[in-house]
Amino acid sequence: MHRLSPDDNHRILIIDDNPAIHEDIKQILGRSSSSELEVVSTALFGESMASPAGLDYEIDSAYQGQEGLAKVISAVQHQRPYAMGFVDMRMPPGWDGLKTIEQMWQADPELQIVICTAYSDYSWSEISTRLGATDQLLILKKPFDLIEVRQLAATLTRKWTLARQARQRLDELDAAVAERTRELAEANARLDLLDHLKTDFLTFISHELRTPLNAMVAIDWLDPHGDPQEQAEAISLVRSGHERLEGLVTKGLAYFEWLATEEVETSEMTDLAKVIRLAAERLSSGMESETQVSLSAPDVPCLVLGEAQHLMEVVQILLDNAVKFSGAEKELKVDIHVTAQEVTLTVIDRGQGFSPKWASELFRPFTIPNMTYHSQGTGLNLALAYAIVKAYGGQLWTESEGVGLGATFNATFPAVPPT
Repeated sequence: MHRLSPDDNHRILIIDDNPAIHEDIKQILGRSSSSELEVVSTALFGESMASPAGLDYEIDSAYQGQEGLAKVISAVQHQRPYAMGFVDMRMPPGWDGLKTIEQMWQADPELQIVICTAYSDYSWSEISTRLGATDQLLILKKPFDLIEVRQLAATLTRKWTLARQARQRLDELDAAVAERTRELAEANARLDLLDHLKTDFLTFISHELRTPLNAMVAIDWLDPHGDPQEQAEAISLVRSGHERLEGLVTKGLAYFEWLATEEVETSEMTDLAKVIRLAAERLSSGMESETQVSLSAPDVPCLVLGEAQHLMEVVQILLDNAVKFSGAEKELKVDIHVTAQEVTLTVIDRGQGFSPKWASELFRPFTIPNMTYHSQGTGLNLALAYAIVKAYGGQLWTESEGVGLGATFNATFPAVPPT
């Protein structure tokens, strides 16, 4: 026979219009059982059915169905549900037992029920039709058998606990399956990205490499005794090609390194507003005079967890991208917003824009949207910015109302909580 464990739910509700029934059940289930019960239980089961020392059932009383329902609802709300209930079938003038059980199971579907009755008000078929086929319902005929009451209490409270543990375990398994599904989805997304890179990498990289390489090869055609101006132009072209190749290799290596980084662990705090101001100053100093950068930022530091050089890389990519595709307007707007949870950088240009369906594709390397926005392809810049932001626990996304209507890029980073 299972003995009660401190981890079991021992809470029992008695619903009966007869106060004597309450006293009888409480006496039967009390710690101080009668000597007759001790003797009989020992003879039948080889051990005492009395509660172990220091461990009691917690028993509440209700004398009508409505009162019982109110107690069940309150117990659930306070996260102290009853494990089982003894319910009388006849409780005039209020609800009968079936009505009471129907209402209680709506409030607490896990409740184990013992119907206590001395009459055959309903057949078992009628009860099953009303309450449904369930293993949470038993019938106990009055007058009570002492051993039977104690058996029911011990078994059903333990059953409630085991059922709760089983449901919790299923919830844990469901959560584990959901997490595994998410991990597999991310893995599949990475494989899709790699497939995309594998398919497009050679096509685009060959173009990126061939142009500067062709320029370098062309220097072989120069006459060493020829025009010094032509020689200087050729050397400049080779130097430019070298810089382009070096940048492409550097960007490619950085992108794949960040792509493999799931999360950056750092304690370095950086003022994002300061980084953006510096990047905007550098950008303005190298742009034509008609290009304007409008910066709106709080006067207070906008602290995020991140290394300044990485954040500068992201900011420069977004600003350079906006300038590149700003069109004839030559006007950029940069905003910084700070909340308790995150710092948001917004870069707005009034240039080419793109079809909204390409919003997520722009962060895939070497993507060429169909005659929209990046007519020459996205290259690696936006993909690299996306990988860095994601590794720092942030988000990067873009929006546009359509071709010719400009674009907005938003990057968020977790804010450093104020001290």
